[in-house]
Amino acid sequence: MSDSNYFAPGEYIEDAMYEDYAHRLGLVVGDYKRLLKGDLPIDKALADKLYKLTRVSAETWMNLQKRYDQRKKD
Repeated sequence: MSDSNYFAPGEYIEDAMYEDYAHRLGLVVGDYKRLLKGDLPIDKALADKLYKLTRVSAETWMNLQKRYDQRKKD
């Protein structure tokens, strides 16, 4: 959140969502933020957890990670 006495309500929502989604995925908030940035790769275990959270198949998550990794190399 902002250091000032005033902050946008969305900042509170953002922080709460980080904590909630990190918890649901079994991650600490720092790792969840790394995931969002693409700095924490999605492995099979995380893909399975993402499936339970989003109903997007674990296979899709693994394919997205594979494509992302390939583009980073190029």
